[in-house]
Amino acid sequence: MARRLARLGVFACGLTLALTLLPVDAAAQAAWVRGETKFNLRSGPGTRYRIVATVERDERVQITANESGWTQVRTASGDQGWLPARYVQRSLPDSLRLKQVQEELESARKELGERTEEFEKLSQESAALQQKEAAQGEQILELTEENLDLKAGERWPYLITGATILVAGVLAGAILARFSGRRPQPRIRF
Repeated sequence: MARRLARLGVFACGLTLALTLLPVDAAAQAAWVRGETKFNLRSGPGTRYRIVATVERDERVQITANESGWTQVRTASGDQGWLPARYVQRSLPDSLRLKQVQEELESARKELGERTEEFEKLSQESAALQQKEAAQGEQILELTEENLDLKAGERWPYLITGATILVAGVLAGAILARFSGRRPQPRIRF
């Protein structure tokens, strides 16, 4: 148990040290460039500094610093420079938000179409199963009635047939005995 606690303590210290040594960029905030055109990314906070790159409208950047009306940003391509703070917004621009909503709407429409097809397929399968169940119910009813008839209701024809055969056999035996030419032997009584 003590070893486990020691290992956990070492891990916690290492994690704390690693977090404190992370570069300042880890605290960077996401932002977007707003406006109507391209903007010059400058090497320092002011127009007197040289242009190091350009950024497009609605391009995503990372804010790394702010200084007297200028914002230092890093682009996705790795360029770093300064823009006037009024052209950097921290919320998603309306044009990108609209595009995102349209993509979500298209995805929802596609999913709705898939779910509708699945619902129709399941409805057809359900209707087929209900028909099959009804047919099986009728068949069960017929088999139940037939079973009842076989168990109790239809025995008298078999009994009459058996009795008729017995009577016919006795009569045939009597007739044959009478016409066979043999006379019955008298019984001797003592």
